[in-house]
Formats: sequence, structure tokens, C-alpha cells
Amino acid sequence: MRARLTILAALLLLFLPSITCAQIAVRAVRFEGATHVSRATLEKIAARYRGKPVTDRWLGELSGQVKDAEQQLGYFKCLVQEKQEHIAGKGNRQYVIARVTITEGEQYRLKRLSVVNAKAFPAEELVALFTLRPGDIFNTAVIRKGLEDLRKTYGAKGYINFT
Repeated sequence: MRARLTILAALLLLFLPSITCAQIAVRAVRFEGATHVSRATLEKIAARYRGKPVTDRWLGELSGQVKDAEQQLGYFKCLVQEKQEHIAGKGNRQYVIARVTITEGEQYRLKRLSVVNAKAFPAEELVALFTLRPGDIFNTAVIRKGLEDLRKTYGAKGYINFT
């Protein structure tokens, strides 16, 4: 009987914190600083988190998405800083507000794109896989797409370890 009570007490201690622990959710995301990213894009990013439970990595994910949106507009070295502020809730429900400060810095443009030491394909053919041209805004999404197209091109010719 004593062993059963000890096991029951251990189980209660194990599960009780998860039962009585306050749930923390994201109430709002506020953006500060000069930004060329549209309000609609920032709102779309914020909406992914609003009302969702706080995790140990949510702020980093939020920051990464904001930085990606900035880099697609050429602000390659933008600085994104985030912090969360706890606000009062009701009952077991608590809330945080995220404040995201964006410092864009300079907008980058492509000066030139060149391929060196290409042996399987002519350099011009590989450069053509990238839709960026000299003078275009340095868009990291376009660069990623060009790199993926390179991987596919080399893969189609049997170079499966292309990196």
C-alpha cells in the first residue's frame, strides 16, 4: 500500500506542474525602426505567432523571418533585435508582446556574377541560371533559387555531390 502511495505521489509531482503551469501565448508583435518591408508582409509574419504558445525558439524564428524579408529587398546586413515583454493575463493564461527593432543599413545591389573553374558546363550557362543581373537588388531568395537550379543542373548530368 505504501509503495502505491509513493508511486501515486511521484506521478502527481511529475504531472502537476504541467497542469497548474500558466500557459503563455503571444498577444502581439510590434515592429520598430525604418523598414522598406511592407506592413502587409510584417503583419503576415506577426500573424503566424499571434495567439500561439510561446516556445523556447519562437523569437529566433520570428527574427529570422523578418531578416529574410529584409534581405529579399537587398538589406543584406540588416540587424534585427527582438525582445519579449510579459503582460498580465487572466487565470492560467499569460501573454507576451514581442518588440522587433529593425535596422536596415545599406541596400546592396549585384555588381557582377561570375563563375570560375567550371568544367562540366560553360560558365555562361551557369550564370544564366541566376535571374539577377548587374545592378539588380541583391535578393537572397533569388540567389537561393539560382543555387538550387545549379544543384539540379549538375545532378541531371550525374554530379550528385554538387555543393
